[in-house]
Amino acid sequence: MSRVLTFAGISMALAAMLFVSVDTALAQGRGGGGRGGFGNVMNGKLTLLGDSEIADKLEIVEEQQDQLDELQGEMRDMFRESFSGMREKFGSLSGEEREAMMTEIREGIEEKMEGIEEKLNEILLPFQVERLDQIALQSRIQRGGGMASLLEDDGFIESAGLSEGDVDALKEKAEEVREWVAEENKRIKDEAQEKLLSVLSSEQREKILEMIGEPHEFSRNRGGFDRNRRGGGGDRGGRGGDRRGDRRGGGDRD
Repeated sequence: MSRVLTFAGISMALAAMLFVSVDTALAQGRGGGGRGGFGNVMNGKLTLLGDSEIADKLEIVEEQQDQLDELQGEMRDMFRESFSGMREKFGSLSGEEREAMMTEIREGIEEKMEGIEEKLNEILLPFQVERLDQIALQSRIQRGGGMASLLEDDGFIESAGLSEGDVDALKEKAEEVREWVAEENKRIKDEAQEKLLSVLSSEQREKILEMIGEPHEFSRNRGGFDRNRRGGGGDRGGRGGDRRGDRRGGGDRD
């Protein structure tokens, strides 16, 4: 295969879909994507076709690549048209007007993306469509942190034939699985630490373990920082600033 879709060629589409994705999450709540995020899913398939390894596995031939290049250009033009003049309009609109504008743009894009998917399915052979769908689903599972992330996608739920009861049961089991994974990870890390320290003498191991001390459960937040205590941290910082001011004052007294 001599050519594949370049990431540079779809960068504009990715940026536009990121904007739409943010708007969708805001409009539908932090769970986001209740409608399945069709535009993002479709854009994800085209992005995957930019991976030469995937394209080779799908046995994309030169003629198909030419058609995919044209489809890529069509999608790029569609995004450019959809967002044309938005920057100038956006600044003069109220919050509600901005939300309405973004909703209109998002719905228009998703409608047009359905046509692009139809063309994609016409370009690809049935076995290529099936395999691309599988790889796209795997990519979403990986990026979402597991299969449970798909339970917020109405399209997946419908395609899988899951009832509301099935979804509820899966979500409940997902929480159990998360706890099990956390416990297993801790066990594996403890075993790994023991194996690592096994090359040392007992005195050396004791010394290192003494230096580490009792295990501490860090917050899930980045860097172990509890955002709920941000205000308290700020107060402490403020008091620290006062103390620094006092010390500077003390320097004047010298």
